[in-house]
Amino acid sequence: MKTLEFSTKIKDGIIRIPDKHNNIDDNEVNVILQWEDNNKNYQSRNILSILEVIQRKKIFVKIENPSEWQRKIRNEW
Repeated sequence: MKTLEFSTKIKDGIIRIPDKHNNIDDNEVNVILQWEDNNKNYQSRNILSILEVIQRKKIFVKIENPSEWQRKIRNEW
């Protein structure tokens, strides 16, 4: 098995293989895509915004003993 590695941009769902590697036509290939995730903080921003909503609603304000509350809800499973 041979390996070819190059960098390119995907445009309209198409990956162009550089012309200098045109000798691989009609070969079956395995494709692995790797890219930098530019939205690394996306999930953490969503989690923080959800926690802020929960905090404003004060849905846990009536819980006097959080440890006991957790044990109680776990026993319901």
